[in-house]
Amino acid sequence: MNAEELLKQSYGQMHFSNEDGGWRLLADRVVAYANMHSAKRSHTQQLLYFAVKNRSLRQLFALYHQLQLMRVPRVPN
Repeated sequence: MNAEELLKQSYGQMHFSNEDGGWRLLADRVVAYANMHSAKRSHTQQLLYFAVKNRSLRQLFALYHQLQLMRVPRVPN
């Protein structure tokens, strides 16, 4: 990771962690924002792990097929 990418990520975390929607960049909510996203990422990984662990190839294909049927079609721009 280079310095430019690190600055962009820091700016993004400060910008999106502010609840008031203003343009002020305050660092006081960055930790809570980062913790929330870490928890979301962890839950997503755990859900994926439990969905595929100890399943046969046939079961994984059936799961894939059911998920494809549930997909919401995209609206063309």
